Amino acid sequence: MSGLLANRVNRGAALIDELRTAVTEAGRDWAAFGTEARLRPVPGRPDTWRSLAEAWRSAGATHLTVTTDDLSLLAPLHAALTG
Repeated sequence: MSGLLANRVNRGAALIDELRTAVTEAGRDWAAFGTEARLRPVPGRPDTWRSLAEAWRSAGATHLTVTTDDLSLLAPLHAALTG
């Protein structure tokens, strides 16, 4: 899902549902179709990072891109998501 939807799981989930319908109606196998979501981690909120990643997975995203300019977040983010 677009970077504009990063951390907006409810809206992203609705778009994933629409995409799933379009893919199925086109005769394509949804299980073979990847969907990417984005996560923009808010510094100091590791509890939120994992819950957002899980929410995107529950919404149907198969891939997660993390967008940040703060390299100091990478190690704690990795720990929170792989925990």
